[in-house]
Amino acid sequence: MKSLAGFFLMRLRERLWLKPLAFCLFAVAAAFIAHLADFTDAGSLVPEIAPDIIEKLLSIMSASMLPIATFAVASMISAYNSASNSATPRVFPLIVADDVSKTALSSGTNLTLGAHV
Repeated sequence: MKSLAGFFLMRLRERLWLKPLAFCLFAVAAAFIAHLADFTDAGSLVPEIAPDIIEKLLSIMSASMLPIATFAVASMISAYNSASNSATPRVFPLIVADDVSKTALSSGTNLTLGAHV
């Protein structure tokens, strides 16, 4: 039974949507924790920042991260398309299960989405 659970856990880790979901849940949890920090006395420890400065900073970040995320998605699609055309059907799941590319794709995409909020 333990090996069956391990097998399904490993199959779940290979899914492309799992890391972006984890990054998204982490970002939502961080936003809730930041909201809860408003009710503490920790505000006296940080400097006062005007909302318009934060808006300008987020617009700069979104303007610079959007092309990066678009490039990352386009390169991943190109790599998957190339692998599906030239590799055997057994190799394609190994290429899709690459942890480094999934982490880069999910963190870049979530940073871009977070900057637009």
